[in-house]
Parts: sequence; C-alpha cells; structure tokens
Amino acid sequence: DLCVCPQQDTSALEYSHLCQERVKAGSHCQAALPATGGNNVASGVDDEFFAFTATQYLKGGVCKVATTKRDTLIAVYGDCSRVGAQDPLAFSNSEGHLASVEWPCVAGSVYYLFWNAEYLPGKHSFSIS
Repeated sequence: DLCVCPQQDTSALEYSHLCQERVKAGSHCQAALPATGGNNVASGVDDEFFAFTATQYLKGGVCKVATTKRDTLIAVYGDCSRVGAQDPLAFSNSEGHLASVEWPCVAGSVYYLFWNAEYLPGKHSFSIS
C-alpha cells in the first residue's frame, strides 16, 4: 500500500512521514534511486526509477543511456507528471538486442530513467553519458 498526503497539485506526490520508510526506493518516480554519469546498476527484478541530473551541456546537448544486457526496456522522462506511454523523451524495448536511448538534455535538469523488469533480465549495469 502506498501512503500519500492529500494535496492540490496532482503532478506532485508526497509521502506521509508515517509511511515513508515503507515506500521502496525506486518503486515510483517520486521515490527514484540516484543515478550518476558513468556506470550504475539496476536490479532487473523490479521495475525501477532512477533520477539523473545532467552536468554537461549548459546550452543543450544529447544524453545517452546504454546497457550491456539484452531484453531490457527503458524510458526516460523529463518529470514525474506524465510517466507512462504518453510522453517519454526516449524509449527502447530491446527485446533480442541491447538497449540504448538518446534524448536532448541540459545541465542542471533532472531526468527520470525507468527500467521495466518485464523480461526479468536480472541485475545489470547501465551507463549514462
């Protein structure tokens, strides 16, 4: 069960202080695990969100996420308000091949990476550049 505090802003999600410890890190966009440029690790067993803050490209550039594991599914979002199939900045269903996505990014902006565990790929590393 997910405990949330009622609020006016439907794009924001806040967890009650009474149940924050029950929310598994990475299980929701608002509870994303940290990700950094370079190598990171996803469980590949649970669906997981990661938050990545771009540090390069003050005037804009292209960020990239790639994995060395086949049969993974990744989506990248610019915020948590429209997570799902509607508005990803990038998406790859790598059934049978390696996942790799690119999207326009700007330094200081936070991007949310969603690894779907549909194919149960197991623990795998992914790199962000």
